[in-house]
Amino acid sequence: MTALTVLVVDDNIDNRSLAVRMLKVIGTACADQAGNAAECLEAVGEKHYDAILMDISMPEVSGVDLCKTLRTMPTQDGVRIIACTAHASPRDTQQFQQIGFDAVLTKPFLISDLKFALAITA
Repeated sequence: MTALTVLVVDDNIDNRSLAVRMLKVIGTACADQAGNAAECLEAVGEKHYDAILMDISMPEVSGVDLCKTLRTMPTQDGVRIIACTAHASPRDTQQFQQIGFDAVLTKPFLISDLKFALAITA
């Protein structure tokens, strides 16, 4: 088990809830939720997270733009940002990693995929 704190950012409440349940199964210390970029920025301003699971296709501010913003914030150095998307061809994955994502999870994903993306070896 690990003591990671994770923020799940997705505009779809069902996707967020599923990810939180999966995070609880693998034993994360904390799994908070944000429904959009503004809520994400508010959450990271109030609390340190070890990782952020982020939907790519969100209204108003995309996951790509939000990742770029987070990567400019000194307080977010070392935070593992993981793209969660249904659109992840090898080319997309490479582009997401060039933008600043540490890993890409293709929806729907398994708990084993989540553990791998979070770099949990237990």
